Amino acid sequence: MGITVDWDDKEQSTLHSVFTGKWTWDEYNQLSNRTAELTKNHSQPVNVIADFTGSDLLPQQALSGFKKSLETSPMNVGIMVLVSHGTFLPAMIDIFSKFYRKVNQKLFVARSVEEAREIIAKHM
Repeated sequence: MGITVDWDDKEQSTLHSVFTGKWTWDEYNQLSNRTAELTKNHSQPVNVIADFTGSDLLPQQALSGFKKSLETSPMNVGIMVLVSHGTFLPAMIDIFSKFYRKVNQKLFVARSVEEAREIIAKHM
């Protein structure tokens, strides 16, 4: 189905990505390009809320795909909060963060978009 991204707030300090249905790594790469475009003129870090509540499945090679995305994300990305109702994504992020310790400080999981906003507010 796809991925959309837009600003979550009028201050343009947080991006909100919504993952719907089955999505591909090509669509994710397009999202990354759009994110870089939106954040290129920001001197302050931009936080990201990635809402997976409308997506049941992750593409194949999820761990390596997310690793690559973190390595190539714009330098001005601040906190990233993944929103999921399921248990698979939080478990995968837990495993991922054990291998990539620097991710622990920037990557969080929430059960709702509102909780994601609260996590971001705590870390600002």
